Amino acid sequence: MWVNKLRIGRIVHCAAACIPSRRAAFAATVALFAALGARAEITQTGGEVARIVEFLNADKTRVRISEIYTFTNTAAPGSITFDEPAMVDVLVVGGGGGGWHGGGGGGEVVYATGVPVEAGSYGVNVGTGGVGRVSADEPASDGGDSAVFSLSASGGKAPAANYIGGVSGGGKTYGTGARNSGYGGGGGAGSTGANANGTTGGNGGDGIECAITGESRWYGGGGGGASGDASGTAGSGVHGGGNGGVYDGQTIEATAGQNGTGGGGGGGGFRAGATTSYAKSGGSGIVIVRVVEEFTTYYKSSAVGAEKSEDGDYLVYSFTNATDSATQSFTLSEPAFVDVLVVGGGGGGLQSAAGAGGGGGGGVLYETDYFLAAGTYTVTVGPGGFGGTTETVTSGGDSSISNTVEAVLMAFGGGAGGVNGGSGGGGGVSAGTGVDGQGNNGGVRASIPNSSGRYAGGGGGGAALAGGSATATSGGHGGEGREISISGSIVVYGSGGGGGFSQPNIAGSVIGMGGTNAGNGGKYETQNPVKATSGVDGTGSGGGGGHARGSNADRLAGNGGSGVVIIRIHRPVNTPGLILFVR
Repeated sequence: MWVNKLRIGRIVHCAAACIPSRRAAFAATVALFAALGARAEITQTGGEVARIVEFLNADKTRVRISEIYTFTNTAAPGSITFDEPAMVDVLVVGGGGGGWHGGGGGGEVVYATGVPVEAGSYGVNVGTGGVGRVSADEPASDGGDSAVFSLSASGGKAPAANYIGGVSGGGKTYGTGARNSGYGGGGGAGSTGANANGTTGGNGGDGIECAITGESRWYGGGGGGASGDASGTAGSGVHGGGNGGVYDGQTIEATAGQNGTGGGGGGGGFRAGATTSYAKSGGSGIVIVRVVEEFTTYYKSSAVGAEKSEDGDYLVYSFTNATDSATQSFTLSEPAFVDVLVVGGGGGGLQSAAGAGGGGGGGVLYETDYFLAAGTYTVTVGPGGFGGTTETVTSGGDSSISNTVEAVLMAFGGGAGGVNGGSGGGGGVSAGTGVDGQGNNGGVRASIPNSSGRYAGGGGGGAALAGGSATATSGGHGGEGREISISGSIVVYGSGGGGGFSQPNIAGSVIGMGGTNAGNGGKYETQNPVKATSGVDGTGSGGGGGHARGSNADRLAGNGGSGVVIIRIHRPVNTPGLILFVR
């Protein structure tokens, strides 16, 4: 079960490195969560959110989730809101200073771990990069400050004189130089800027390395100093700082600090009598808030209305009932990571002389190590669509896993021949369009010569491939579905149905073949008409398009196959004694 996590807070105004280290575990009394899976709900504006999942042992019972909120927008303040108290890690980086001839200073880097945050909404400000000097009327400017909660990071400074670099936001000093020669590098968050050496500009000072995002990155590097000699060498910016330029900026142009790092701007080259310094701006700052939860799960699960099977260390729940979804559910006693497949019902094939398009395969969603909170989920399986004329043909039904509020995962039903869907239906009068991330478009119809305006139908779109277009002698082939082995064996889901062919006695004419598990198209012949077939239930595959001549029984289009929902979860693990997780 989950327990409250105890954390030791530590604020670091970084001087060299701020790579997070694990704190030692310690014994303490802990209170159980009131409800399993309870955790702070966090919302944000103006930022981006990423989630990192780490399994801490081989059987995946110990789990760490890091939610990372990144703010880089300098145009308007952002916000982050907590509905209950939490502990967070925070990185705040000020904007880099703009360059002159010397490099701009890097923004200050402040990293804090285990910061207690009360419930409420907090503003987030991200500092802009300072502007590089253009002329006496347009001087270089300092970088802007960044802030969140009670933490702030000062922007890097622009050089105060043309031969020196700028001071970093955290106070690291600059390198020096001489007019018309090499100029000093800007101070970095981690070290001072380097002095020029003759006509070689000084390098920017080091930034600070931090792995709050899960990857080690550098922030707050100083900008490189320029060289005022046409044969000189510019100083290099480091860790997000821009490089210096040489002479008049045309020999070698300076570069700006990298946005999102707080790097200082590169110093611009200088030529005697020139009024422009060719300097560059500093990079904008960044604010990152990380919320880490560690928990243990013993994978206690149950289901109603599912077929239960075993696959090694895993249990597999297969839901195939498309007629009474109200009785189907899946329950977790505690949060867990599962593999889950959701497939919509396949679309019905179209019966039409204007293009007997195959039904589209149902949309396919397949997720591995997908997080589900504790609770009971309603499982809905989409039925296959009915094959028929333009008045009676139907698309497949949607399949979903839903909590009490909304669908957690939903796969759309495949489109009927010529109708949009999870995987678009085939070409009737128009080809269906697939839903992005779930399926592909259907194929287009083709005119049959000397047939009084009849058309061959396009193939239905599949989850893996688009439906094939018809030709003058063939219905379009259905697009192939996706091969997935969640059930313990490889099965193809979401294939498109083949298109029908409605004109007899055309030399070399053939039906459109459906993808794996989908229906084939029909074909009218005066002696041996071929009847369209239906998609296989439980695979979400489309029905074949029917031809439009002969007896009604022969020309009927195929139905789509029903969808499926499959959940694969680790076998229950024996519950040991109480385990305390310390973050």
